[in-house]
Amino acid sequence: QGARRVRARGARRRRAVRRSARMAADAAQMAQLTQLLQQTVAGNTQAMQAATQQLRQAETTPGFGLILLQLLREASVNEGARHAGAIYFKNFVRRLWSVEATSGGISASDRQAIKQHLLTLMLQAPKQVQVQLAAGLEEISITDYPNDWANLLPEIVQHLKTSQDMNVLKGTMETAHTVFLKFRHQQRSETLLKEVKYTVTGFQETHLEVFKAACQRILGNALPGDQIKLHFELMKALIGAFYSLNVVDLPEFFEDHREEYFQGFLSLLKFKHPAVQGSGDQAGLQEQVKASICECFALYTDKYQEEFSPFLLPCVKDVWELLVGVDQQEMNDQLVARGIQFLSSAAATRWPQSPFDDPNVLSGICEKVVFPNIVLRDSDAELFEDNPSEYVRRDLEGADQETRRRSAMDLVKAMGKLHEAKVTEILVGYVKALMEQARQVPPERAERFKDACIYLCIALAVRGQTRKEGVTMVNQNVNITEFFTNLVAPELTGPEPITQRSILRASCLKFITVFRNQLAREQV
Repeated sequence: QGARRVRARGARRRRAVRRSARMAADAAQMAQLTQLLQQTVAGNTQAMQAATQQLRQAETTPGFGLILLQLLREASVNEGARHAGAIYFKNFVRRLWSVEATSGGISASDRQAIKQHLLTLMLQAPKQVQVQLAAGLEEISITDYPNDWANLLPEIVQHLKTSQDMNVLKGTMETAHTVFLKFRHQQRSETLLKEVKYTVTGFQETHLEVFKAACQRILGNALPGDQIKLHFELMKALIGAFYSLNVVDLPEFFEDHREEYFQGFLSLLKFKHPAVQGSGDQAGLQEQVKASICECFALYTDKYQEEFSPFLLPCVKDVWELLVGVDQQEMNDQLVARGIQFLSSAAATRWPQSPFDDPNVLSGICEKVVFPNIVLRDSDAELFEDNPSEYVRRDLEGADQETRRRSAMDLVKAMGKLHEAKVTEILVGYVKALMEQARQVPPERAERFKDACIYLCIALAVRGQTRKEGVTMVNQNVNITEFFTNLVAPELTGPEPITQRSILRASCLKFITVFRNQLAREQV
C-alpha cells in the first residue's frame, strides 16, 4: 500500500512537470506569435513579409489555431497584435478549413478544439476582434454545421437562455443569424430540410422568447439611447434569423405563433427613436430593422399566402403609411425599396379580400408612393454628373443595388398584372398632368418631370421582354408612338447643345432602346 502511494505521488509529479513544460512551451509560442503578429502591422515591408512567411510555416504546427485563439483571449496582449491575430485567424480558417489534414490542412483534433472554444471566446472579445472571429465562425459553419458541429446550437441556446448581458445576447443572436444564412442560398433537398428542421426544433422557443422580451423593452420607451441601440442590434439579428428559418418551408411553430411575430413587426414599424435613426446617406439601425421586416412580409406574401392572409390589410396599411412618411434622404433608400417590393408582391397576388381592388387605393399608391420615388432627386443628378457609369449600372434592370426608381417601376408593373386597365388610366392621366405642369415650372424642374414621365411610360407599357429581343409584349392601352412623338423626339432633335438636359436626353435614348421593336425605323 505504501509503495502504491509512492508510485501515485511520482505519477502526479510527472504529470505536473509535463503540464509545466507544456505551459512554458505555450507561453514561449505565444510570445513568439505575438511578436510576429506585431511585425505584420508594423509598417516595415520587409519585416511584414518575413513575419507573414514565418506565420505560414507555423500554421502546420499542431495546436497552432488553438494557441492563436488563446492569444486573442489574453487581455495583456497588445491590442494591435490581438486585432492582427483575429484577422490572421479568419484568413487561416478560410484558407485551410476545407483542406484535408493530410494535404496540409488543419488536423482533426485542432478542428475540434477550435470549435469547442470559438463561440465563447468570440463573445468575450473586444469588438474589433469579435468581428473577425465571427467571420471565421461563419466560414466553419458553412461546411460543419450542423452535422460536424453538434455542440454549436445547444451552446447558442444556452447563452441566450442564461445570459443577462445584452452584449452577449446580441453577439449570440448575431452568430445564430450568421450561421442560418446558409439556408437562404442552398437548393432545396432532403439534406437541407433535415438541417432546417434540426435547427428550428432546437432554436424556435428560445427565438420567440428573446423576440418578445426585446419587443417589450424597445416598445416600452423606457430605455436610454445606448440600450436602444443594443436592443436594435439584437432585433436586427432576430429578424434575420426569422427570415432564414422560414425561407425554405413554413415551420409549424412559426405558423402557430405568427400572431405574436407579426404584431411585434407592425409595432416596430411605427417605432421611432433618434438613437437608432440614420443620417444623410447612411441608414441607421431603425431603417435597417424596418427594411428587414418588409422583407419578411414579402417572403410570406410570395410563399405563404393562406397563412399571411389575415395580416395582409394591416401590413399593407402600415407599410403604405411608412413609405408616405419617410423623406427623400438616401438613408431611407433601402427601406423604401424593400417596402415597395412588399407592396409589389402583394399587388401581384390574388387575395380573397385585396386592398388593391379599391381604385382609391391604387390612386393613392400611384400618387403617394410611385411618383415621389420615380422622380429624380438632387443626389441622383449629382451621381449622373460625377459617375455616369454607376448611374447607368444602378438603372439597369437586374442590377444588384436596389433603387427607389427601379422599385417604383416594379410596383407599377405588379399593380398592372391584375388591374391593368385601372392602373393605366390613373397613370396615363398622371403623365398628361405632369407634362402640363412641365410647361409651367422652371426648366430644371420641368426636366425631372419629363424624365419621370418617360420612366412611367416604360413601366406602364412593357409587359414582356428579353435581353436579346427587347420588348416582345406591350400594354395596348399605352400609345408608345404618340408618346415618342410628343416628348422623346422633340428633346433629342432640339437646337440646344447636347450638354444641356443631359439626364433627360439619356432617358430618351433609353426609351428608344427599350421600344426599338415598336418604333418605326424612320422615326428613330
